[in-house]
Amino acid sequence: MVTLVTHGGLAAGVAAGRPPRVVDAARLAPGDAATLRRLVSGALAAAPGPAPRAPGAADVASYTVTIDRGGAPQLLRVDDLSLTDPVADLVDWIEENASQR
Repeated sequence: MVTLVTHGGLAAGVAAGRPPRVVDAARLAPGDAATLRRLVSGALAAAPGPAPRAPGAADVASYTVTIDRGGAPQLLRVDDLSLTDPVADLVDWIEENASQR
């Protein structure tokens, strides 16, 4: 299961109170499950380390992706300034394929 929570950004008022976006890999078609596994692997490999918030970055959105594969959950925490392409691809895919909880 993969969960996405978005915080802040220019649309913070719209996103406030929005439930997490959740993708349950067990409920996906085999091809979609394979895509999710590939995106998760790429995002974990390319995840940036924690970076200090840049001055004047109050309108920057941040994302927390929780990856639960049955063991201890793995967390990816990024913002628009530290977002790598593989992490952005995962965030976009979750947004397009998730249910809201």
